Amino acid sequence: MKTRPLLLGPIMGLIAALAPQGQVLAHRMNSAMSVIETSPTSGRLNITHSLFAHDLEGALGAGSVSMTWFETPQGQAALQAYCEERFDLQDHNGRAIPLSFVGLELRGDLINIYFEAPPLTGTSIQVAARFLHEVSDSQINQVNFRAQGTTLSAIFRAGGSSQRLQLPTR
Repeated sequence: MKTRPLLLGPIMGLIAALAPQGQVLAHRMNSAMSVIETSPTSGRLNITHSLFAHDLEGALGAGSVSMTWFETPQGQAALQAYCEERFDLQDHNGRAIPLSFVGLELRGDLINIYFEAPPLTGTSIQVAARFLHEVSDSQINQVNFRAQGTTLSAIFRAGGSSQRLQLPTR
């Protein structure tokens, strides 16, 4: 499903040719997406964070690294620590839900970072997603929680606080 206008390639080439020498054109979408899903078999939470690699380079102080650096033990440890520092889940009583790092996957300019958590108890979950707020005040992080055929969403901006999502009941 890679449809695009035929003129996009030549236009991007023209923009690159006209850009001052040595400047890099970067994406301007200051956004990240996290998806939390309940495993239908185990009830455990599967968490996927999708972040732009270019933004992560700055946040991690990694400089300009190749995409494969993120797959190295050093890169994976840096991403795990960053996500654990910037993403929080709490149960309905305000207790931290422990997250276990599973791994990551490179997908073009995006890095998907995977975590697991124990099954939820209670009727709500408290979420905070502070990815890249230290890099850009315009960063917007969306968290989608999918359970029982329902998707709940929360948006996080720089300076914002955690949000409580009320879980669907059967």
